[in-house]
Amino acid sequence: MTGTPAFTIDEGFIRGLVCPICAARALSVQHVDRFPDFVSCGNCRSAFVVEDTGERVMYGKIPPDYPDTAAFALKQWVWLEAVGRRAEAERPRPVPVETPAVPAFQPEAESQPEIPADVTEKEPEPAWLSRGLRSDEALSAGVPIPTEPEPPRAAPPAVVLAPESEALPEWLREPESLRDETPPAPPPLPIQESPPAPPPLPIQETAASPVTPEAPAPAILPGEPDKEGVRTRVILRGEKIRFPINACAHCLRTPAPARLPVAGSLPRPSNLGGRRPATFRIPLCASCRKRAAARSSDQGSGRLQAHLLAALVALTLVVAALALNLVSFQGSGLGALAALGVLAGLGYALTAFVLSRGGAPVPPDALFVRTTLLVRGSPLSPETVFAWRNAEYAEIFHLANQSAAVSGPTPTDEDADIV
Repeated sequence: MTGTPAFTIDEGFIRGLVCPICAARALSVQHVDRFPDFVSCGNCRSAFVVEDTGERVMYGKIPPDYPDTAAFALKQWVWLEAVGRRAEAERPRPVPVETPAVPAFQPEAESQPEIPADVTEKEPEPAWLSRGLRSDEALSAGVPIPTEPEPPRAAPPAVVLAPESEALPEWLREPESLRDETPPAPPPLPIQESPPAPPPLPIQETAASPVTPEAPAPAILPGEPDKEGVRTRVILRGEKIRFPINACAHCLRTPAPARLPVAGSLPRPSNLGGRRPATFRIPLCASCRKRAAARSSDQGSGRLQAHLLAALVALTLVVAALALNLVSFQGSGLGALAALGVLAGLGYALTAFVLSRGGAPVPPDALFVRTTLLVRGSPLSPETVFAWRNAEYAEIFHLANQSAAVSGPTPTDEDADIV
């Protein structure tokens, strides 16, 4: 679905809007002569133009730090909400700031007790004190007199650990016993003699039952709907429907160049009433398109058999026409050849059409992709129900048709309210 860029952008378009790429409030409208206005971000230098209807945007520049967002939105008409969700997954996360650890506690130096002055002046120096100062067994000047009681030491303050958010030192994380000592090896277990093996049982021949190996569970692809019985319902009013084509409607992978036809109906104008049949072409990626077109072995053999029988019928008609002289080669032989070709083509086409209508059942995976959307509507109601398997694409579809939406994306069962 092509769009036309708006030539003029109102300043009110970016009022209160953050950059979908870097989430910074640095958007500004740039006016260039003879060219459409565009919006640029002063932080990440991204730029985009706005559609003339004001619903979608097209990016012309995206920073190289967002490769997935660039593949999704660069030079394509997209919605700002979808670009913001893509860029948020690639946006760099802030690095936490480390706080320095609390230094280890260091006890203060002991203060020497003071000897009262009146004691040294009034009492003579004891003989043991003078002898201790002169001999090799002298006591330190900071040691209190033995005859006096030693003052009690103050208890060291408790060490305050860093908060939980800070990185603890290595000596606090690992116990000292593990750092200084190696844990002793466990003692060897006593050797026990194994009991003698029982005698072999007699072999009894029985009919072997076939064992069916269990099939491996299929891997869920990125974006693949993981619940087969759950859908997301969007109800629209009117006959103007828009399908976003930037991503696959089944798995959200990009690009989505293929189209899958889905049968449905749309309301007629109010003066006519009722509903008219319609075919909706929804976008699919190359992988999902291949899955939807897959055929089982029974379908392949049945299709080949139908073509062979149709060719046989065409040949029989040509032979019968020649045998009964229904075609004459007199005169110009080109007319006879043309008549035989038309007769053979009709016989081949009708036979192949009739034989291919029965056919074998479609493979489950192909049916799962083909029914990724169900469209239903009541004959007397102007509302149409679109039931999607992929909930994220249902949200994008709702944003694209927000003006005609009756209700937003709502989870529902496989067949509830859509029959």
